[in-house]
Amino acid sequence: MKYRWIPILASVALVVGLGLLSMPRPAMAAACVWTGNTSTDWAATGNWSSCQGDGTAPPAADDTVTINSGGNQPTIGADVTIAGLTLNTGSTLTINSGVKLTVNGNLSVGADGGATTTISNAGTFETTGTGTATFTRSSGTSIANFSLTGAGSWTFASTFTQTTYTKITLGSGNYNLKGNLSRAGTFDPGTSTINFNSGSTQSMSGDVQHHFCNLVITNNTTFNHTSGSVSVNIRNNFTVDAGSTFYQSGSAAGREVVLVYNASYPTSNLSGGGTFTLARLTIEANKTVNAGSTSITIAGNWTNNGNFTAGTGTVTFNGTGISSYGGSSTTTFNNLTINSGATLDIGTNTIFDVSGTMTNNGTLKQTQTVNAANTVFLNISTDKYYGVEIKPGGNNLGSTTVSIRGNQTCGTGGTLPDTVKRCYDIVPSNQLEWVQLLLSPTAIPVPNWAGDQAVSRGICHCP
Repeated sequence: MKYRWIPILASVALVVGLGLLSMPRPAMAAACVWTGNTSTDWAATGNWSSCQGDGTAPPAADDTVTINSGGNQPTIGADVTIAGLTLNTGSTLTINSGVKLTVNGNLSVGADGGATTTISNAGTFETTGTGTATFTRSSGTSIANFSLTGAGSWTFASTFTQTTYTKITLGSGNYNLKGNLSRAGTFDPGTSTINFNSGSTQSMSGDVQHHFCNLVITNNTTFNHTSGSVSVNIRNNFTVDAGSTFYQSGSAAGREVVLVYNASYPTSNLSGGGTFTLARLTIEANKTVNAGSTSITIAGNWTNNGNFTAGTGTVTFNGTGISSYGGSSTTTFNNLTINSGATLDIGTNTIFDVSGTMTNNGTLKQTQTVNAANTVFLNISTDKYYGVEIKPGGNNLGSTTVSIRGNQTCGTGGTLPDTVKRCYDIVPSNQLEWVQLLLSPTAIPVPNWAGDQAVSRGICHCP
């Protein structure tokens, strides 16, 4: 008996082949374009082109989206996930309250000069992974405007870049930045809170002033401002949580933190228990700053034109150069420390007060005019730190600078005892033959006003 295998096998192969042809093929990611032909509803079929299927269905999670200006602009009313988002000049995207837009890729926002491109967010906007956010003037010569408004929550997972000739305006929401911030345009923070919270090291760059309403560093994040000769301007509160660090290097002259007076925000609070390391600090006129338990390390100048309430913290000057103390207001510190190698120069300003502990491991410096009357230098809060009183005996020393180096040896090649830990450098404009110095309750005559004098509380170098 003979079997006819070949036709049977051919029939099986035909059936399998037809089955494979009838199986649905995986959809390819599409580059969807918003048309708004039927409404403002993101989810409505007919408002899209170039999408999957017949092209008019709303985007799928692996699709990228481009929104242009004109006609109906899209509103998201239910949670949406897409692979990338481009907003072109003059377009507007609205995210309703209780709704989340997730972009698993890049956000690219452009605007022509003079135009405004807007994302209005009352819900949640989030980029994920390595997706960057870029804001660029697409054409023209005027400023391109970008409005990221609304009371919603924003998360940018990677680098946030603002290019030249642009302005970004924020709303009242919370903006979480997990990557580096690079800015070259102007920035209006509105009433927002900007939180750097990657849990690692982030940086801010750009030679334009950085404006914040509320600046927050959390989640064991180190936030570095070490680029550009510009200030960080804070209208309201400045918070660095325990385990986190705000670090600002003092190498550039214009790099500082400015606590800005604003009629809506007359008071700023420093809080969180983290590390505040500043290049310089300026408190504007009429501004009140409550430091609470915050301790501040500062490399450069301290300028107080407002009101500083020290709380229970410590201010430490740790620069390697000269830090200037000044401003129209007298500062009362709680604890004040001058580190070894640092110099705090009061100049001709009224001296500060200290309510807690005063520690000078570096150099304190003050300049005053000494005429016929006795003149006291660097006496701090009566009992916190005693400097020197010069008794000129009716003589005119003119402009005189006194420097006190603390907790360091004053010996000069073995001629003076190295056990003395306080050193006085007194430099008058006019050289005299005789004055008295009062370094303690005992007056110390200094004849000839020259040379190194061993005195009861230290060593005086009187050139």
